[in-house]
Amino acid sequence: MKQLFLSLVMLLTFSCQAQEKGKSGNEKNSLVVTDKTISAHEVQLIKNKFQSTRLNGTGSGDHDQYWTPEVFLPLLNPWFEVGRGLRPSKLISGKYLVYEMKKMPADLLSELEKSLLNYDYSLALISISFWKQIAEAQKQGLKIAFVSSASPSSANGVYFHYLNLIAIKVTTDPGTFKHEKRHADQYKKIERSYYPRSLSQSCMNSMSTAFGEIDATTTELGLHALKADQQDELFISPENHKQNTYPEINILSVNLEYPGSVSLSPRNNEDCPEQVRSQMASLSNYFYEQRSSIDESFRVITSAIAEKGKILNWREKNCGTQTSDNCEKFKSRLLELEKEYFENKKIFKNKIYEEVNLRPLRIIKTLESFDSETIQDLCRGSLGVGFYINCEEL
Repeated sequence: MKQLFLSLVMLLTFSCQAQEKGKSGNEKNSLVVTDKTISAHEVQLIKNKFQSTRLNGTGSGDHDQYWTPEVFLPLLNPWFEVGRGLRPSKLISGKYLVYEMKKMPADLLSELEKSLLNYDYSLALISISFWKQIAEAQKQGLKIAFVSSASPSSANGVYFHYLNLIAIKVTTDPGTFKHEKRHADQYKKIERSYYPRSLSQSCMNSMSTAFGEIDATTTELGLHALKADQQDELFISPENHKQNTYPEINILSVNLEYPGSVSLSPRNNEDCPEQVRSQMASLSNYFYEQRSSIDESFRVITSAIAEKGKILNWREKNCGTQTSDNCEKFKSRLLELEKEYFENKKIFKNKIYEEVNLRPLRIIKTLESFDSETIQDLCRGSLGVGFYINCEEL
């Protein structure tokens, strides 16, 4: 009887220890009572700091340790601390130092939703839509990591297909994760060990790189319209007119130019058939023409901001309590500028939305111009192509 009693005691003790151990293990990847999620007011302060840093032309993340994973992410919630929600840093491919993130607990997403922006913003990490995309990607088996400021090589985003991992900077824009996630989806549509039958391997590699980037860039195209809306803060708020740099111009130019530049690789590859080189040259020209038109349209918007800034600064110094013909003239010009600004912003956004509709058709036109053997090679082994051609029917 005594032996039976001791056995029961030991069994209960072991059971309790196991439950306690399981509870402790779960706590490491869950929120605890003391975790304080960032407030809406604090999100606004981060937004202001981000905008100020970029307007001053100092960049973000290169000169300020604030914009690093180990410092910035825990501001959102202590769960993101290294050793808790973030694993210790590791080097990938010899040049990317990253902090891999554990799977987000559901209660963390719920807490963030209470205070983060409910719309896409240039600093993606302070928008709840970004974290919802992260959570969904993790459900699909993707690993997520953040690039360290100490990384030998830096990039806004990169997808490592052999690790099924996306690494991004904390200062990334809304389109970056969407772009890299698209690369992950592209790999699901090809035969990774496929050897081309019509194209040379060299040409195949060039085409896969080109269409992989063309497609991924196209998926984020609509988000560029946000760049216009986010200029409103600069135009409307007088205190912002003391700045004279507009980083969104450079970001937009790079993103619009990229499809054209990657199209040059197969165009210049002598291993590619003449038909392929000719069609890729035509596609590249299309991208550059569209980039020039859209880019110029956006510059008109920022020119209005710059002109308003100069007028406000002049009036502040010269008008004061006195009025003059120039003061009245500039007052009238400010009213004209406001009308011009919003009209031109509408034109820019319409051009973006038009390109969202036209670009896929232009890509399809290029692909359908190739002979059937080339199309079959691209369908089976080239990234991006499977989203524009019904490869299953080939």
